[in-house]
Amino acid sequence: MRNNFSPVQEKPTFRGGFDRQEQNEFATVLKEIVFLERDVESAKIDLALKSDFNLLDAFRMFDMKAFSYVSSDDIMYGLANGLGFSEFNPDDIYLFFRRVDSTSRGRINFHEFSEALLPFSQEYAGLVTDRPDYYIRRGCDVTHFFNCDTRSEFQSVWRAIIRAERAIENLRQQLTARPYFTIRGAFEHIDRDGDGFIRSCDLRDILADNGFYATERELAGLVHRLDQDKDNRISLAEFSE
Repeated sequence: MRNNFSPVQEKPTFRGGFDRQEQNEFATVLKEIVFLERDVESAKIDLALKSDFNLLDAFRMFDMKAFSYVSSDDIMYGLANGLGFSEFNPDDIYLFFRRVDSTSRGRINFHEFSEALLPFSQEYAGLVTDRPDYYIRRGCDVTHFFNCDTRSEFQSVWRAIIRAERAIENLRQQLTARPYFTIRGAFEHIDRDGDGFIRSCDLRDILADNGFYATERELAGLVHRLDQDKDNRISLAEFSE
């Protein structure tokens, strides 16, 4: 008897079970992250070039009780009352903490705070890390820390950070809602030598395969976003987070 059933057409698969449509979608997400991180880095560099900006004074704007750590409430209070910045909501600060609070304690210390504000470009980060405090020693009220231009640049940094966190969270939700997208599939597709880590060259290749040729600084920004322990390689756990 003739079999009248047609064979099932399976989705074409590629490296790591990651089909071409998912590759394109994921590459688009990576490009968006590159653009967002580029904007954040640019804002941080502009702030670093302000000669009166330093990390000790910046941290004290939020650590008003001198506890050597700040909570999400401290960040919100400092933004609104110390910096005069109101373009945020509690969800924005939650997203910021989820990225910066490496031990999930609900608070961040001076080192974590500094890492969040410093440019990843070392030539600019060095300008800030060498500066001593100025306003704390003079007993200034936090509302008068930094001159007007510096405060405006500081607000711009927070604006860029919040915009990036919002956008990247939306991108994450869009990806995970795709029925054929898997984190492991994406990771294995990028990890072309199969050693369990993604490096800058791997990200460069997948972007180039999809028509986007990132600069070294753009790739550095992408790695900075994904590489939580800053060892210049991205594990599956870091990638998943």
